[in-house]
Amino acid sequence: MNERLQVVDENDQPVSIAAREEAWANGLILRSVHIVLRDKGGNFLLQKRSMHKKENPGKFTWAASGHVDEGEDYETAALREMKEEIGIATSLRFVGKDRFTFEHDPTPLQYFIAVFTAEITHDTTLSLDPSEVSDTVWLSPNELRESVATNPGNFTLKMRTTYEKFFS
Repeated sequence: MNERLQVVDENDQPVSIAAREEAWANGLILRSVHIVLRDKGGNFLLQKRSMHKKENPGKFTWAASGHVDEGEDYETAALREMKEEIGIATSLRFVGKDRFTFEHDPTPLQYFIAVFTAEITHDTTLSLDPSEVSDTVWLSPNELRESVATNPGNFTLKMRTTYEKFFS
């Protein structure tokens, strides 16, 4: 699939559209979304990325995440990614947005990442896309904090970064 991603300037204003590979190769600034799902007790639902993924296979990340595509705003992209990856649709609450730069070869990856959250129950029916997600797990806030601290390599860098910014 040749995704057409929204490219933005330093002020998060749309400037063009680019394929993922082009954007990454040229250090263009992209938009991304992270969807953090929790239960009434504050436990976090995490997904384990499919081993078929090119980037970060087998690592844990938020319940859903992804790029903002051409013509989408952050919330539309978050709702789409949640439906595509884990098969649920629920209203989301905006948590915050920040700009992040991640080391990557050949150029650093630059993102504005918007974080959304919602509350679901453990018995919510999930429909995992096997090309995206291999499994899910619930972790308490303490379990997540300890696991990120002791085994950071089990989690994607983007997830760890937004966890530290918005939830630690």
